[in-house]
Amino acid sequence: MNEKALEFMCKFAVGHRIVSSNYMNPFQINEAMVNGKFFVDDVTGFGWGAIPWEYTTEMDRNREKGYFTRKGMLLVTD
Repeated sequence: MNEKALEFMCKFAVGHRIVSSNYMNPFQINEAMVNGKFFVDDVTGFGWGAIPWEYTTEMDRNREKGYFTRKGMLLVTD
């Protein structure tokens, strides 16, 4: 693993979750960048943000929508 990426993850391990920029909206990406909570891997070019647990992402909303449309029952798939 990239040493800089590991350093980034360890720095924000408590109180944040590391989320791919694919699941963050532009506001969340910008806020993370301004606050020094955004990391772009030099090798892959992938971006990651450290966002507080109370923030939601599009992935969270989709998961919640699926949860409630199945009346509280989560489906387990392989």
